[in-house]
This record gives sequence, structure tokens and C-alpha cells, in this order.
Amino acid sequence: MDSYWKPKVTFGGYYGKNINGPLPVQNDVFGFNIGIQTQLGSTTNQSSLNSGVQTDGTGIQRIPGFGPQFVGRGENAFNSTNFNLFDDLSYSRKIYEGQITLSDAIRNQRNLEIALEADIYKSLEKLNESWQVIRISNAKFYQNAEAWKAAVLKFDRGFMKSVELLNYESELLRSLDDLCLGYSSYIEASYELAYSLGVSNEELLLVRKEKSKGNSIFNELMKSGYFEVVSKADGK
Repeated sequence: MDSYWKPKVTFGGYYGKNINGPLPVQNDVFGFNIGIQTQLGSTTNQSSLNSGVQTDGTGIQRIPGFGPQFVGRGENAFNSTNFNLFDDLSYSRKIYEGQITLSDAIRNQRNLEIALEADIYKSLEKLNESWQVIRISNAKFYQNAEAWKAAVLKFDRGFMKSVELLNYESELLRSLDDLCLGYSSYIEASYELAYSLGVSNEELLLVRKEKSKGNSIFNELMKSGYFEVVSKADGK
């Protein structure tokens, strides 16, 4: 599209025989031609230089742009120029269509880049949000666990009813459920981020799953024997 205005140059040649008398008299003719074609918008200009040689006699040669011409012995040269106004409107239309197509492609590429950036940003926000949820859920779970242990002691000493103790256990289990949801949301967000970046989740090193080796507060408390509380409630 950017080079349409550049001139086109053509080279050619010919060799043949003509007859200007009774057979079998024949004269050799040969020559060459140079053509230049330029284009300005939909207007074309074509010029050609032709030079030929006839060995003997006279004859008729068909000269492009001039038709049949009488030529004699020796060199014969002629020039022709054709200036055609608006004879290639389809070429201009193709150029404009190409410019429009290029603009559409650039715009679509930019829209795709913006959409990808938005997806990555949303995935990062979701990942950070899930991480904060895990932190809050860890703290909430630990507080409910401490409240539950205190409730067990009160129940053992007769200062709390079993129904009240069940409420503390219910809150503890609910906070454990929230903690599990936080971890699952974080894992899901890590996979979404990896998908948006076009890499595997293992390359990001945001999540590593190993059975019985979790680092949640619940797992740490379980390994330390935090929940091994003997209470009268166990017999009931």
C-alpha cells in the first residue's frame, strides 16, 4: 500500500522477419523496448521507448500506440505515452479498503490488549482479596477456638448449659467452613491468573498442594494437639 506510487519499469525485446517483396525475400528485424508506468491515485501514465533495426528493404511494423507503420532499412525508434485519467478506480478503492482494514486490525489488537490487561488485573485483585479472606478467617477461627475451649471449661464446672456449648461449637465449625472457602477461592484465583498470563499454574508458584502438609492454622493446631480436650461433653 505504501509503495503504490513507485514507478514500474519493464524491459523487452523482439526478433523476427518481414517481407517487402516476392517470396522468399525476408528481412531480419529485431529491437528492444523500455517501459515506465507511474500511478498517481487512480490515474496511470505509461511511457515506452522502442528501438528496432531492419536489415534491408522496407516493411510494415506494428508500433504499439501508433498501429501499423511504414519503416525502412536501418534503425527505427519511436516513443509512446498514454496518460489515463481515473482508469484505475478499483486500485484506489483497494488502497482505502486496506487502510480501513489496517485501522480495524490495530483497534482490535488494542481492544484485545485492554481486555487481557483487565482480566489480569481482576485476577490479581481476586487473588489479593482471597489472601485477605484467609488471613481474616485464620484470626476468626483462632478466636472461636479459644472461645470454644473456654466454654468447655465453663461447662465442666457447671457454669454453662450444653445448648450454649453447642452454640460455641457451631460458631467454630462455621469459621472453619469460611476458612476452607477462603483457601478454595485463593486456589481458583491463582488458576485464573495463570490462565490470563498464558502460563501454567506451577510456574507461578502461588499454590502447592501436598496431602497432610497444609499450612493453615487449623492444620497447625491439629498437629499441636490443641483440640485434644477431655470434657464432660464428650460423654454426652
